Amino acid sequence: MKQRKSPQLKKQDEYEKTFRTRMENPHAFRKNWPKKKARENRSERAAVRSLMASSHPDDLTGELLKHIVHHHTIHKSGVMPLKDFLEDRFQRRLRMSPELETLDQLLGGDMPLSVLRQLYIDQSSFEAGIVGLLSGGDVRLLNASQEIPRWQWKFALRTRIDQCTLSITTQGMERIS
Repeated sequence: MKQRKSPQLKKQDEYEKTFRTRMENPHAFRKNWPKKKARENRSERAAVRSLMASSHPDDLTGELLKHIVHHHTIHKSGVMPLKDFLEDRFQRRLRMSPELETLDQLLGGDMPLSVLRQLYIDQSSFEAGIVGLLSGGDVRLLNASQEIPRWQWKFALRTRIDQCTLSITTQGMERIS
């Protein structure tokens, strides 16, 4: 007789057996996968044909063909179990938290970079987060009320952290509210 599963076991099975895709159009996958396989097989056959045409048939052996023609494995990227999908989403949210906190702090007015640096774990995440906000147009990097050009952003974030301030843009205000 089959044993009934507890709700906890059912949920754990669902996490492991249900798969999600990290794609913009997940339903297109079932149409595009056969096309992707056919394109790969077609390129392998073309490589074999060109090899056959360019060399003498007596020189070709099965072993030689195996070494020359590489079978590329096609990977189904973006498909993951529900458990991994949820963990990935949670990690992305954690990585995004300092940036959102930065925008929230800037709603009160311009702030020096040295104060905002404390929101980030380390210097590299600070630079990546601020450059991301700057590139997205959510904030502006200022030095003595003049905007710093894009090509000087990283230099300013590393060396002039005490002299520079961040200012939120209207786009950044819309993002946080």
